[in-house]
Amino acid sequence: LPTPRRPIMSRLRSGRPALSPEFEAVVAKAVRNIVHFTHPDGETVLFGDSGTGELRNTLESFAAEDPVFLYVSSRGARGVPPAETSLALHKTGFFMMRSGWGTERPFADETFLIADFSPWGKAHQHEDFLSFELSAGGFRWFTDLGTFSYDRDDPWRNYVTSPLAHNIVVPF
Repeated sequence: LPTPRRPIMSRLRSGRPALSPEFEAVVAKAVRNIVHFTHPDGETVLFGDSGTGELRNTLESFAAEDPVFLYVSSRGARGVPPAETSLALHKTGFFMMRSGWGTERPFADETFLIADFSPWGKAHQHEDFLSFELSAGGFRWFTDLGTFSYDRDDPWRNYVTSPLAHNIVVPF
C-alpha cells in the first residue's frame, strides 16, 4: 500500500500538532483493511452491529488521499486497486476473497465472500460465528442483518443477534 504523503491525522487536523505515531499506525491499518470489508456495490459488510453505508462514507476524512481507499470507494474510477484479492486477518478472525477489483470486468460484477471466524467479544456480540456474506454478478446473495436495537428486552434484537438471523455454516 502506498504511504500517504503526510500522516493521516495530520491531514485531518491541519494546523494542529499530529497525534502519536501509534495512533497514526492504527488509523493507517484501519484504512488499509476497510477496503476489504466492502461489497462490489460499494456497501460495507454488516457483521455484528455495523450499519449500512457506502465505503466512501467510512473513514473518508482519514483516507481521502489514500490511492487504494480512493480506488475502492470510487468503485474503480480513481486511484490504485489493492494488490491482493484475498486477505486473512487471523487475529480478528475475518477472511475475505474476491474475484478482482474491476480491472477485468465491471467493478459491481465482481464476486466477494467474507467469513467471520472471530472470537466471542465483550460488546455488541452477535451469535454469528461461522457466518458469511456473499456478492456475485451484481447481486447480494447472502447478507447479514447488521444493527437493530440495543434494547436487550426487545424480541427483535434477540432475534437479530441470534444464529437464526445469520448465514451460519453449521458443521456436522
